[in-house]
Amino acid sequence: MAARHARTAVHLISEVTAIHLVALCQAADIIGADKLGPHTARAYSYLRSIVPFVQEDRPPDEEFQLTAKLLIDGSLRRNVMAS
Repeated sequence: MAARHARTAVHLISEVTAIHLVALCQAADIIGADKLGPHTARAYSYLRSIVPFVQEDRPPDEEFQLTAKLLIDGSLRRNVMAS
C-alpha cells in the first residue's frame, strides 16, 4: 500500500515539476536564455533540444508528459550533471 502511494506521489510530483520546467523554458525564450546560470542553461538547452517552444495557443500536454518522462528516467539530471 505504501509503495503504491509513493509511486503515485512520484508521478504527481514529476508532472508538476514538468509543468514548471516547460513554463520556465518558455519564459527564458521570451526574456533571453543568455541570462541563465550554467546548470540552468544546460537544463534549458537539453529540454529545448527535445521539447520545442510552444508557439500556438493549445494545451501543451505532450510537452508536459515528455518532460515528466525525462525527470523520471533521470536523463535530464544526467545531462545537466555530465558537464
